[in-house]
Amino acid sequence: MSTLEGWLLPTCRSGCRFREFWNCSVRAEAMIAGPGLVTMLDYEMNETEREMLAEDRAEAYAPKPVGGAFMAGVCGAALALLGFIVAARFYGWPVRDHIGLALILVAGGFVLVCGGYLRLARRNRRARRAERRLIDREQR
Repeated sequence: MSTLEGWLLPTCRSGCRFREFWNCSVRAEAMIAGPGLVTMLDYEMNETEREMLAEDRAEAYAPKPVGGAFMAGVCGAALALLGFIVAARFYGWPVRDHIGLALILVAGGFVLVCGGYLRLARRNRRARRAERRLIDREQR
């Protein structure tokens, strides 16, 4: 396959090119409308295919966060603690004398990052639902 052909033929979720479309999990009659653009023609998708297409479309503008909210919060707490230790060493403060401030910063880092993760996850869910509604409307 030439580089121009690889640029013109988009890939689906499973990574196959639309030329090998019938072996793919997302099947439809497709027409290349321009560089990387595919329009769906006269094909009724089942529920799984609609969900996969909605998820793919939503990933473009609202990516799904990876991992879990708890682990993201733990990473945020660890970074807050590391930042506090670096600042304390820079100013010559004994860290043990400021444990209360360290705990407040660690809790704040956990809550801030965990909340950010949950916000991104909610944004992805809303985008998937909106794309699913659009796909259902297009299929009518």
